[in-house]
Amino acid sequence: MKLKARLVAIGAVLPTVLVLAAVVLAGWLFRRAQRDDLDHRLLTQAAVESVGMFDGPDGGPHVHLPRSPIAGVVEDFAPVSAVYDDHGALATALADRRAAPERVPLAGRAGAVRLSEETIAGIRRRVLVLPVQAPDGRTYTLWLGASLAPIAATMTRFWTATLTAAGVVALLLFSIQIAVARRLAQRLAALTSFAPRLRDGDAALPSDPVRDEISELNAAIRDVAARLAAARAEQDRLLASAAHELRTPLTVLRTAVDLALRKQRSADELRDSLREVRADLERLGGLASALLDLQAVRHIGFERKPGDLAALAREACAGFQVVADTRKIDLRLAVAGPAPIQFDERTLRQAIDNLIGNALRHAPPHSEIEVAVVRGQGSWQLSVTDRGPGVAPEHADRIFEPFQRFTTAAASGAGLGLAIVREVMARHDGRAWLDRDYRDGARFVLELPCIR
Repeated sequence: MKLKARLVAIGAVLPTVLVLAAVVLAGWLFRRAQRDDLDHRLLTQAAVESVGMFDGPDGGPHVHLPRSPIAGVVEDFAPVSAVYDDHGALATALADRRAAPERVPLAGRAGAVRLSEETIAGIRRRVLVLPVQAPDGRTYTLWLGASLAPIAATMTRFWTATLTAAGVVALLLFSIQIAVARRLAQRLAALTSFAPRLRDGDAALPSDPVRDEISELNAAIRDVAARLAAARAEQDRLLASAAHELRTPLTVLRTAVDLALRKQRSADELRDSLREVRADLERLGGLASALLDLQAVRHIGFERKPGDLAALAREACAGFQVVADTRKIDLRLAVAGPAPIQFDERTLRQAIDNLIGNALRHAPPHSEIEVAVVRGQGSWQLSVTDRGPGVAPEHADRIFEPFQRFTTAAASGAGLGLAIVREVMARHDGRAWLDRDYRDGARFVLELPCIR
């Protein structure tokens, strides 16, 4: 069943059925209450008639209602009353003999009331039969018959009013639910139709103006679509940049091999060519390794556990101490104490290593590099500061993009180290940035949230 039909069925058809069921139940209870009230009135009249049924001058049985001065006023709705002798024959006169039966069977012992419904002369009546013992010992039968026509008329008005109201309510329910279902179906159709477009690269999904769960889903999908579009664009740029980075060394390699094969060369010349080929192969290997590291950070398992950022920084500095000593660089660590955070040790250590290695490549001999861990507002910050050439202000916004190199140093790397750092920080819900206020070199900062 389509969503629209299901919404109409649940929001309109089912409530309408329940309303009709409630109306039927209410009608049954209402008619039952009216009949009970009629029974109470018949019992009251029977009590009055039975007491004075033999108080006439001749001592014979009679009923009092026809003798009332207002009998003509109440005859349209008052019960018909009659008395039958001990043989079941009519013992009192009636204005309309068709209003009561000619004979009635004996109802049993005196005082035993029996109530029933009968059709007499085409009129449905509620009948009360009460055996009454006369002073002479004979048993007579008091018969009261009240027409059910007033109850039928009341029920007709009840059904007319309630079913009309139920019909109006049902019409309103159907109208409102159809409109709501149509609007909801359109909103969901917009989300459904967006999925194929997203596969084709279209990330434009209009916002939903209604503030509810669907609008929240719309916002979440738009956010995911924007991220996917950004990731796809980043991937395209990465592939294009990687292809460009690979094309040049491969061209150089092919040229060197072609020259070596084209003419006779001495052993020294061949050895020099092989050294150039090996250097280019090392560059290609470093580039491939950096690309694999970037993909590993983005897609390989990631598990954050509680740990000490200061201890991780201490291990990283210890790992680079030999390199720093070889280059006559003073590698210092400044930490005040433990820095508890939640992190994935493998990827965060790689990010710290990338910053320290980057600083070692650019720091001049006899200078210093400082790795510091300090507490920020709701976060811990790890900074790596060097005294190298620094980064020009116009390059600060692009320094973390893949394959960006803003240095003439021979060992500038593959241009992916800082891109890896940015990815690691994004997965840790943190951020990485270049301190633009630092002018004596470069100062990179990693910020990670504290344990909550």
